[in-house]
Amino acid sequence: MKTIKNIFYLTLALLITAISNPASAENSMSITTGENAVSINAGTQLLLRYPYKNVPFKPYVDALYTPSGVNILRDAPHDHLHHHGLMFAVKVDGVNFWEEHEAPGRQAHIAIGDVGVHQWGPLNWATFTERVRWVNPKNRKGLLEEERKITIQASEMFDATVLIWQARLTLPERKQSAELTGARYHGLGARFLQSVDPYYHVCHFLMMG
Repeated sequence: MKTIKNIFYLTLALLITAISNPASAENSMSITTGENAVSINAGTQLLLRYPYKNVPFKPYVDALYTPSGVNILRDAPHDHLHHHGLMFAVKVDGVNFWEEHEAPGRQAHIAIGDVGVHQWGPLNWATFTERVRWVNPKNRKGLLEEERKITIQASEMFDATVLIWQARLTLPERKQSAELTGARYHGLGARFLQSVDPYYHVCHFLMMG
C-alpha cells in the first residue's frame, strides 16, 4: 500500500538488445505526434508507437522494436484482453485501473508536450510527455494527476533500444491524499510477443513500494 500526500515518482529503464541485426538502421531519430498516437523512428525504422486517444481505458506503448526490427509487445491477447503492450496501472482509492471490468478506472488523456529529439555525445534521444488524469468512472472525479515522460534511444554503439518511463503523480486540487494498492502483478508491466510467452507471461518491472 502507498499513500500519496504530495508527490510520488516512478522511473523505469528498459534495455532491449537485438535479436539479430544484419543491417542496423541509420540512427537519425524523428518523432511525430499524430491525432491518436505518438510515433518515434530511427531513420525509416519505427522504434515506438504510443496510442493516447481512442484507447478504451489507458494510454500505453503498443509497439517497441529491437534494433533488428522485431516488435516485442502484444496488445490485448485473447486470454488477457486488458494486457496492453507496455502499460502502467494500479488501484487508486479502491478503483481498479489494471483489470478492465466491473467499472474500471480510466486514465484520461489531457495533453502531449515537450516533444523533441536531443543529442548527448554520440547518442540521440527522442522524448515526449503526456498529462494524464486518473478518473473514477462512478463520479468522473479525478483521483490522481500524472505527468508521464517517455524517452527512447536506439544505439548502434550498444546494439540496443533503451526506453525510460517516468511518472510524476500528484493530487488534484482540494484532494488531501490518495491510497495506491493492487495485486502483486500491478504496476508497470509488459505483455511480450507470443514466442516469449512460455518464459515471461507478463513481465512486471516495478511493483508497489
